[in-house]
Order: sequence, then structure tokens, then C-alpha cells
Amino acid sequence: MSVPVYDLSAVTDNRLRIKLNNKIACFQLKAPDTTTPLRIRTKDGIKGIDLTVQSNTTNLIDFATAVKQGNSATIVENTTDYYRVTSQANADGMTLTLKNIEPSKAYTFNGEIELLSNVDDRLSIRVYNKTQNKYITTNVVQSTTALNTRQLLTGSFNTGALMVAGDVIELRIVQTWSNSTADAFDFKIYKPTLFIN
Repeated sequence: MSVPVYDLSAVTDNRLRIKLNNKIACFQLKAPDTTTPLRIRTKDGIKGIDLTVQSNTTNLIDFATAVKQGNSATIVENTTDYYRVTSQANADGMTLTLKNIEPSKAYTFNGEIELLSNVDDRLSIRVYNKTQNKYITTNVVQSTTALNTRQLLTGSFNTGALMVAGDVIELRIVQTWSNSTADAFDFKIYKPTLFIN
């Protein structure tokens, strides 16, 4: 089961909050029904945790553009639920193009990942301006080194004033070395929770 997590300003009822990577996020609450198996008592009575991604949340990730990033990377699986990627070099992994990104605007990244094999490296979320051939940021958020555990990563970035409308912007989900050795790295990125808005 995946539980969508939102920026506090993105939902109408943000009382159930969670700390993720030094940022406060929240779950969307609603009247309980058969679609809300997770529930919480509030001052207004029992509320259900909404498990559906809000339709008013526009995902700016173009899933059809998934390609490997770097020479050592391979997209091993591309299912309806996840991408599975292997790599063995720093900054290798996968790239997805972002759509309708604007200059000087703040965006939020949300994604659930799982490291399947690893020595001591991390998964890094980066944003790259392909048109200008430079990074907007090399560290939106990083995973821990924990294996076989789903990790919900949340972070934010600003495109800045140097970006020009129409620039091609990429989301890079890549291996980040801890000790400059080419360790085998295998990870999954779960599609239902992967979004930028």
C-alpha cells in the first residue's frame, strides 16, 4: 500500500503531519469510507487517510521519457508499478523529462524508492537543465543506505531566474558514491508516488 504525502499548502485538511528529511509534510484526511482503511481520531471525530493522489495535483513528470543516465546504467524493468535500475558509477541511473516547468518557481518532489543492492552509496534526486547543460540542483533529496526498505523521499527545489521558458528540464535519479568505488547498485522507483508539482 502506498500513502500519498503532500506539502502542507497542497491539501485542505493537513492536520496529520509527518517529518520527512527535515521537512514537514502531511496526509490528506477525509470522511471515512470503504476506500480509507487507515483512520485517525481528530477533534472532529474519526477521519480516514485518503490513499488516492489528488486529481488537482498536476504531476510534471513525463513517464514516457524514461531513459538510462550514464554508461553503467540499465533500466532492467519498466512495469506499471515501478522502474528497476542498475548502475555502477557515480551520477548514473535514470532520467525523466519534466513538462511545463517555469523559471523562478518552487517545486516539490515526492517519490518512494527501494535500494535492492548496495555497499554504501545513496540514491540522489537531481534536477538538470538539458538546454543549458547544467544542474539546477544536485541534491533535492538523498536516500539512506538501507536495503530492501521502501523510503519515501520528499524535497523541494527552485528553478531560478537563469532558466528560460522552454528549456528542457530533467529529473535525474542517480547513484551517489560514498567512497569513490564502483559498487554495484540496484534500485526501484515506485511510480504511484513519484511526482513533482
